[in-house]
Amino acid sequence: MKHRMASGSATSLRVACAVSIGLLASLRAEPAHACAPAPPEGARVRIADEEAIVLWDAKTKTQHFIRRASFASTSADFGFLVPTPSKPELGEIDNGIFDRLAQRLQPRIVHDPGELEIEAGSFFLSLFWGGEKSAALPSAQEPAPVRILETAAVGGMDAVVLEADSADALATWLGEHGFANTPSLAEWLVPYVRNHWNLTAFKISKAPKAEGVEVGTKAIRMSFSAPRPFFPYREPADQRQTLPAELESSAASKRHLRIYYLSTERALGNLGLEGSWKAATSYSAPYDDPIVREALPELPKRPWLTIFDDTQAVRPGTDEVYFSVSPDGAPIEPPPIHVSEPRTVRIPVDLVALGAIVGVIVVLRLRRNANA
Repeated sequence: MKHRMASGSATSLRVACAVSIGLLASLRAEPAHACAPAPPEGARVRIADEEAIVLWDAKTKTQHFIRRASFASTSADFGFLVPTPSKPELGEIDNGIFDRLAQRLQPRIVHDPGELEIEAGSFFLSLFWGGEKSAALPSAQEPAPVRILETAAVGGMDAVVLEADSADALATWLGEHGFANTPSLAEWLVPYVRNHWNLTAFKISKAPKAEGVEVGTKAIRMSFSAPRPFFPYREPADQRQTLPAELESSAASKRHLRIYYLSTERALGNLGLEGSWKAATSYSAPYDDPIVREALPELPKRPWLTIFDDTQAVRPGTDEVYFSVSPDGAPIEPPPIHVSEPRTVRIPVDLVALGAIVGVIVVLRLRRNANA
């Protein structure tokens, strides 16, 4: 039987500027997508979900940018374009790092002392059936208007780093390689070419041909110099319009961008240098994990992780998202979940009964000896 003595309480890169682009002149025309899509007529591609890690080293002005994404696509093959202020070093990284960082969004479990329970049990039976509950464990040549700086195979994709002296020349280059040369794409290219940014094109191939299917990419790492940390958020004007009808039923209709920003202090994100960015700050606190540090040895000595979530289906992608130190340095963490842990006092009734019997026998013998 149980008797309750007290009560306790009981109780949770958007593809970085993607664009359809042919990587080499020998490639056949392929549909593509992203921040600056240039697919052949009739092709549709949209980013469904995207996660990115921005690791910023303020001392060296170096940004490490890691992203993975899933696309809703009506095309068999497509690509995406990522703009960077300087030539990036390309690599890949285990996707598991995203899952590791996402663990910080899980509420902390707090075990509180719960009800005090007095329970009758058997000492002897416990010798046979006793046991504890298991717990779950948590060649130098004259420069051309458009130049290929580097080609690489990374993360199961073909990549090419481009630079150009003219946005018109770059748009023409795209058209000559079998892709649409649209006014929207040409306009999107202008600020990057004007500011001498590089554009890295990744080609995803062998995608399923079924309409509306989702295609995932492996995590790609890009390291480059930058004047300030940023996420490539700009999109061509036609990408800032309503979702195409053929993709309305796909996951792209509920786009989700999550950015894990790693530096030394709590971060603030702005659209442009001062504009408002409608993303929620889901988490911000000191963070150090030996597994993440092994994957990202560039982590500062005392890292701080800030997580942003952007769920806008149609984004105001008129500029990049830039990060700075937040004036509010207070941590943000999910509220803990309190779990009541019952406190049980087990009384071995068989031992109590045995003790009583022994006591009676002893008393009777003492009385008998006293009368003898």
